[in-house]
Amino acid sequence: MLTVLRHAPACLVLLPLAGCAVFQQHDYVRPDGKYDLAKLIRKAEEDEDGRVGHAVWAPLVRFEVVKFEKSGEGGEDGRPAGYELEELRCWGPLFTYVHDRTSLYDLAGKGYEVSESRHVLWRLWSGHRTAVETPHGTRIEERDDLFFGLLSIPARSRYVPDAEDLE
Repeated sequence: MLTVLRHAPACLVLLPLAGCAVFQQHDYVRPDGKYDLAKLIRKAEEDEDGRVGHAVWAPLVRFEVVKFEKSGEGGEDGRPAGYELEELRCWGPLFTYVHDRTSLYDLAGKGYEVSESRHVLWRLWSGHRTAVETPHGTRIEERDDLFFGLLSIPARSRYVPDAEDLE
């Protein structure tokens, strides 16, 4: 009995690690760190649900979920048919830092919209950024919030002729 009790603290520390669900998706990442959309599209087309997923969880350290799927086909939001890449990355105890990014692509794999947000210390500071492809170039809108959204810094908008963020 004493032997079991002596190992109990180690078991309590290591038990959450046994629940880590890890599915690496390195086959879909190019050497520059961006996703290889041609491979993702091909894999999503092969899947009966039309989606590819990836998840990493290290308790109190890192949580990451990446999902690529077909989207917009007759949906209520009115988006054209294409693909959606959702990335959620969290670090630190109880998600101290969160980075969320959603990218939209047409059927040819060309990006036309990216929305991302970052939160530090449970939204003590949060930043929001949206990049949308328009006929006049890429419109980038940015906004920062402080103190859980109680204090907002006015949004900034600008146009960039050639933005690489939509890849």
